[in-house]
Amino acid sequence: MQRFIILVVFCLNGILCSGQNCDSLDLLNIASHPFYDSVILVEVENRSFNFFSGPNFLLFNGNGDTVAKEIPNFFGISGKSQHHLKLLNSDSLNFQGHLQLYTYNDSLTCEYFTPVSLCPTDSCHRLAIGVVNFGGSLADGEVIWSLFDSDLNKLQTSTLVLNDTLQQEDSDTICLAPGTYRLEYSASASLGGQVYSTAVELASDQVLNEPLASFASIIEMELFIPCAEAPNAVVEAKVTNATLRAWFSQGELKLESSDEIGKIKLLDLSGRLVYIDHLQQNTASLQLQLKPGIYLLQKIDGNSTLKISISR
Repeated sequence: MQRFIILVVFCLNGILCSGQNCDSLDLLNIASHPFYDSVILVEVENRSFNFFSGPNFLLFNGNGDTVAKEIPNFFGISGKSQHHLKLLNSDSLNFQGHLQLYTYNDSLTCEYFTPVSLCPTDSCHRLAIGVVNFGGSLADGEVIWSLFDSDLNKLQTSTLVLNDTLQQEDSDTICLAPGTYRLEYSASASLGGQVYSTAVELASDQVLNEPLASFASIIEMELFIPCAEAPNAVVEAKVTNATLRAWFSQGELKLESSDEIGKIKLLDLSGRLVYIDHLQQNTASLQLQLKPGIYLLQKIDGNSTLKISISR
C-alpha cells in the first residue's frame, strides 16, 4: 500500500501556506492602495534563489469568490516585491482570505490562508512631501511646497532645502484624511541636477512624482481609506454625522451631539495630538487657539472611532 505525506508549512507572521518552496516566500501584507480605490497591494519577500517566474496572484474570500486578480508586471519574484491586484469584488473588505500564486505555465505554486482586513486602523494617511535629485550633477537651492484642498484653499506650506555639498533630498511629513488634494512646488531659480517633486504614502510606500521643470511642478492626488466612516472628501464648512456635528465659528470649535459627546481627540496635519477631552454634555464651544488648516476629530464611542475631517 502506498502512503502519501502531505506537507504543510507554517510561514512567518502566523500565516498558513502550502506548496513547493513556499517556506521561502513570505507573505508580508495585503492592503488597499492609497491612491486607487480599485487596486489591492500584496507584498511578499523571497528569501531563496528560486525566482518564481511569471508570478500571478489571485485573492479569494471565504466563500471562494474572486476578490482580486494581479495585473501582471513582474518576470519573477526576487527579494521584496509589491504586486498590484485589480479589485473585482468589494462586497466585503474583511474576510478569511485565500491567496494563490500561479507561476510560469499557469502552475499553482503557493497558497496562503490568512484573515484579510482592507480597512486600515489609521484614520489618516501619513505622507512624506519632498524633493530629490536624480541627476548626475548636484542640486542647490530651496523649493517651496503648498498643499491645497479640492476647492484650492491653501492648507499648508513649507520650504525644502537641497545643499550642493551634502543634502540632495529633503521632505516633510504630514497626515491627511481621505480626499482630493493638490501639491504645488516652486523654486526661485534653477537648482541643477534632475530634481523631482515627490509625495510618498509611508504605510504602503506608494510614490507620486513629477519633474521640477521650469522651476515648478504640480501633483494632483486623491487619497482613499476603504470602510472609513467619514466621507472621502475634505469638508470646508460644517461636518455632519448621525450623532455629531462639528464646525469652526469665531475662533471656537463648536460641537453638537444627539447624546453625550464623550471622549474626543483632535489631531493636526502631522498627526500631532492638539486636544483631548471627555465631554459629558451634548454641546460644547472650545476655545483652542487653532491655526488655519485641516484637523482630524475622532469621537471614540465604545470600541468604534468616528473620523471627521474639519477645515477652517
